[in-house]
Amino acid sequence: MSQAQVHIFEAVWVLAALVGAAASFRTLREALGDQRFLTTRGGDSARRIVARAAVRRARVQVVTLSIFAMLGIVLLIQPTLQGRGVPPSVIQFALLFAFCFAVVQISATSLMDRRDRRTLLNEMQRGSTAR
Repeated sequence: MSQAQVHIFEAVWVLAALVGAAASFRTLREALGDQRFLTTRGGDSARRIVARAAVRRARVQVVTLSIFAMLGIVLLIQPTLQGRGVPPSVIQFALLFAFCFAVVQISATSLMDRRDRRTLLNEMQRGSTAR
């Protein structure tokens, strides 16, 4: 693969990540609005759980896609950084840290979603047995 093809690939990566982050940011704003509405209107606990989970997932998507965009930007400017004396190990560490942060964030969100699903199912079960 030629250097020009690599730069095109990286540029497309950055563009896709930025478009995804922008869409996720819009989703986050809507989810925060839903959560605010349920908090002020006193929605039932099941709806508040779902709203909280939607906010959490949207935040993770915004941050993760922003990290992907930053990784692509670093890869695009890597030759310039190396030309200015930045050691490759520093660039590699930054890339590894960003990737690991995204993985940890996604994993933590999955665990919190699992907790919320269990809480929601318990709420629904209590509601059906109370009838």
